[in-house]
Amino acid sequence: MTSGAFDGSSMAVRTEKASETSKEYNNKKRKLALMDSIEQLQSLLIPDTSVLFGTQEFACVEVAKTKNDIKELVEGGKKCSEMMSQVFEQLLSLHPTERRSIEVHSLLLSKLNCTPLEMSSLSDYVKLVKRGKTVQHPEMPQSFKAQMMKLLAQVWQFRLATEMVVEAMIASDNVNNEFID
Repeated sequence: MTSGAFDGSSMAVRTEKASETSKEYNNKKRKLALMDSIEQLQSLLIPDTSVLFGTQEFACVEVAKTKNDIKELVEGGKKCSEMMSQVFEQLLSLHPTERRSIEVHSLLLSKLNCTPLEMSSLSDYVKLVKRGKTVQHPEMPQSFKAQMMKLLAQVWQFRLATEMVVEAMIASDNVNNEFID
């Protein structure tokens, strides 16, 4: 659904799929970690879906297959915010004067829930992560249209917010370019 939201946009969406080899490797590492109680594995910082302009990431989508479990907490609370921080730092290194206009957006999809996340920074050392209102995918035919409209509106807002950041970065490049009047 997210990739379709960016049809006709100047941005691209790339989905990461793990190969069987990497799945087997990760499972072996997990089994080894179970035997050694001291070692804790670090979650990989590869988003399920990235939203890009050129080669630069601007947003990500992370999917947890179930809700109200450890996987949702790790992917939504820890991994997603770490990935957003990484993207924020990359954007900040490219556009250091645009700290206040840089926002990194993310969607956490968990079973039938869709939760938007937003990271911004007003000062040098503090990043603010806002968790938006969770919208549920409709389950009942009576509420399908109303709930689906809310869900689609949320994905559309995700697209618009991400494109606003891209436009701010492009404008920043143009202001700092001596060849453009």
